[in-house]
Amino acid sequence: MPMLDERVLAGTRIAPRATALHDGERTITWRELDVLSAARAQELECAGIARGDRVAVAGANSTGTVVAMLAVLRAGAVAVPIPADIRAPRLAAILGDARPRAIIAPAPILEMTGELRTGDGARELRAIALGTEFADPPRGAPLTGVARPNPCARDRGAIDADLAAILYTSGSTGEPKGVMLTHANLENTTGAIATYLSLGADDRVAIPVPIVFSYGLAQLLAALRVGATVILERSFVYPFELLRRIERHAASVLVSVPTLAARLVDLLPRLAGTHPVELGALRAVTNAAAALPPAHARRLAELLPRADLHLMYGQTECTRAASLDPALVASHPSSVGRAIPNCEAYIVDANGRRLPHGSEGELVVRGANVALGYWNRPEETARRFVAGELPGSRVLRTGDRFRTDAEGLLHFVAREDDLFKCRGEKVAPSAVEAAICSIDGVVEALVAGVAHEEDGTAVRAVVVVRRDAELDEPRLRAQLRKRLEPALMPRFVEIRDDLPRGDSGKASRRALAAQAPSSSVA
Repeated sequence: MPMLDERVLAGTRIAPRATALHDGERTITWRELDVLSAARAQELECAGIARGDRVAVAGANSTGTVVAMLAVLRAGAVAVPIPADIRAPRLAAILGDARPRAIIAPAPILEMTGELRTGDGARELRAIALGTEFADPPRGAPLTGVARPNPCARDRGAIDADLAAILYTSGSTGEPKGVMLTHANLENTTGAIATYLSLGADDRVAIPVPIVFSYGLAQLLAALRVGATVILERSFVYPFELLRRIERHAASVLVSVPTLAARLVDLLPRLAGTHPVELGALRAVTNAAAALPPAHARRLAELLPRADLHLMYGQTECTRAASLDPALVASHPSSVGRAIPNCEAYIVDANGRRLPHGSEGELVVRGANVALGYWNRPEETARRFVAGELPGSRVLRTGDRFRTDAEGLLHFVAREDDLFKCRGEKVAPSAVEAAICSIDGVVEALVAGVAHEEDGTAVRAVVVVRRDAELDEPRLRAQLRKRLEPALMPRFVEIRDDLPRGDSGKASRRALAAQAPSSSVA
């Protein structure tokens, strides 16, 4: 089986002069991507980086970041992606845990690593600037021929069971933990994604979510493996500008998250009369990282009738596990569908017994997409990656609560850690969020439990509303009373300009729990 780096450079063989990557500042062809990443891999090998060594790669969505990550894989090393806006404490924790031999990063992060080098985790760390050794050639300079013969080259001896990446996520304590993904893990997942999205070399895939996290990285690799053009966006903070770039580049696939979907649902109707955006080339929109409220799923499908909406589910521990057939979005907007190809996803009770359709329980995932476990965390690995019901099988206990309907479709309920009881009733935050988002004028909502003397744990909601919406706290509560049972009614409601977010940019219940409520109901 081809290794991951060989698979994702398929465009070099399909159309070497075609555009592989565009990041707003630079466009590089498949031939250039091949030569640049090969040259960078040679530099790593000459620096002593060998099979199995970890190399941290910190960067935003840019051609340089992609080149660096491919170079690490081509050198037989293990990529440890890190966000460009990481703060010193988290950086120190990741470097201390992964113990990389080198870090490729922008100057500000290299300055931080210099300050950390007195610690054990960074003592032998080789710093490589993303803008110098790994710089693109001068603008307009042609890249011809092949990379120079590598005087440091050695047989990698690599197989697809080798680690390809360690992706850091946060556990229930907030401490970063590294998920170990092999070449085979990512090969299986990206192949499945490319299949159910029908990706091809003529696609232009816009990725405004960070490629250093699981969702963005998987979409990047899936696009590259079929020779598609990847349009790298730094963020989706300014959705109007993002829409204009999607229009200008005639993007055919948009990689989205609930926050972006909420902003599009709010923005597209307002642009229709004054600043219409031509999105006729857009044939698919994906959603993962968090559940998309059903009201937003329906509205987005209405606003983009020519684009299929793919509602998906995954965790860093399995990258991607389920996807809903776009034809079912209108009738099942709360579902994430069924297991992806070559994967099994089902629900179990507290004792690990498989439950029939129509039940609710914990989601279990089995397949070649399931990670090896957590780096340096054998006890936590043993709790989450366990023996399955079939002889010799190994499965992932996701810790996510799902229900299945009569057709066997999966519906997300809540993270087990997010569930809480209010006045004796079990509360699933996602259900309250869905009710809030069904109110006209609401853009986004985030719900969490907060300690309360009377309720034990009270429901707290932070809500983002449309600027022109006549929706204050009393009106919002009046609408919610029509939609929610008394025990699910938020005691604390705050209307804000944005939701609390974590390192990856996703709305974060942990960040919300750390903030004191600012309003309440008597």
